[in-house]
Amino acid sequence: MSTKITTKTQYAVAAMIEIAQSEGLISIAKISSNQSISFDYMSVILSELQRKKLIMSIRGRRGGYKIARPIDDISIVDIMEAIGEKIKITRCNGREGSCNGSKIKCTAHNMWKKLEDNMSEYLSSMTLKDILNIEGNLDDLTKCNHLLIRSI
Repeated sequence: MSTKITTKTQYAVAAMIEIAQSEGLISIAKISSNQSISFDYMSVILSELQRKKLIMSIRGRRGGYKIARPIDDISIVDIMEAIGEKIKITRCNGREGSCNGSKIKCTAHNMWKKLEDNMSEYLSSMTLKDILNIEGNLDDLTKCNHLLIRSI
């Protein structure tokens, strides 16, 4: 169980922002250099994003990557799912009522599940367009704080 957003998620979001902000195509080398992420690791992340059709690539000397869908149609959860990550706070393994290996929910289950649901709701509603809209970020951060406080 991890309550931390992984570096892989952070790198994928950073890459998507970089691609969304670029005019035309942008190369892996440029993205990895701008984000201080290794070329090889960025290649892996971009391949996963491309496989899920969030970005597309053009081969050749002047090739690179571009966004495949409108930026207001790509949420942070879409990016996380594309790279095989998800929001997970509870210890539950997916089976009904199981938190600690038994068939019983842990005492704090409902609180952690509510926080998990609120985080998922927030990140599902946050799009690349929202991130690129600086004024919107302040409103969205306030919204996130309200969701997190409400869950606890």
